Amino acid sequence: MFSTRTQAEAILQWKSSLSFSPPSLDSWSFSNLNNLCNRTFITCDGATRAVSQIDLSYGNLSSSIARFNFTPFANLTLFNLNSNNIDGSIPIAIGTLSNLSLFNNSLNGTIPFQVSNLQKLRYLDLGFNYFVDPDSFDFSGIPLLIHLGLAYNEFELEFPQFILNCHNLTFLDLSVNRLSGSIPESLYTNLSHLKYLSLCGNSFEGPLSSNISKLSKLIVLQLETNRFNGSIPNSVGTMSHLETIELHENLLKGIFLRPTKKA
Repeated sequence: MFSTRTQAEAILQWKSSLSFSPPSLDSWSFSNLNNLCNRTFITCDGATRAVSQIDLSYGNLSSSIARFNFTPFANLTLFNLNSNNIDGSIPIAIGTLSNLSLFNNSLNGTIPFQVSNLQKLRYLDLGFNYFVDPDSFDFSGIPLLIHLGLAYNEFELEFPQFILNCHNLTFLDLSVNRLSGSIPESLYTNLSHLKYLSLCGNSFEGPLSSNISKLSKLIVLQLETNRFNGSIPNSVGTMSHLETIELHENLLKGIFLRPTKKA
């Protein structure tokens, strides 16, 4: 077990790598190494006083995530760097997170397979970066994951198979990549908890399966700007929770009747 002082030193070391340190981080200084939990953007566990959350979203930060030493943070559950200017690749020693959000940065390289070792992970958003395909997307499933965002990256493989083993997903966004091939039939049965599904802006092809109606909890379905063809399945009209459906810029034909909402 690492001490809180070791955690404080790791945080300050990363701060020193910032090309610009905003005033909001003034409390991050060597003068209060023993008061780690009183610093802005840091939350500690009440019992152990170890760091449990670091939330620096919209912090106007410029640095490399590879310079952050995750090793001392065994109890870290949330690491949020949304909408900064963080670059580099994700380090393989990313701890035991349950929430990892690096949305809208300048990260690149591949997503390390160690991410799928985070079996407590519930929220993962790596959208709006420059990630490319790993050697394969053959990660293991993440059983507790409910939110997965990989939109606006540089992926070119077929539908990532590991996603089909994330059975508790309610949100899945793979939009605006260069993914291709057909939608796996098992998506409709394995991901039955989905409420939001966006695959738009890719190169998916083939007909839409009538089994799409098995996504009975779906509220938003975005499939526009792909290469789907054939007829729109009549079963889409039985999806009673569906509020938004986008199918344009495909080769689909036919119409469907929207389900009548119960009063």
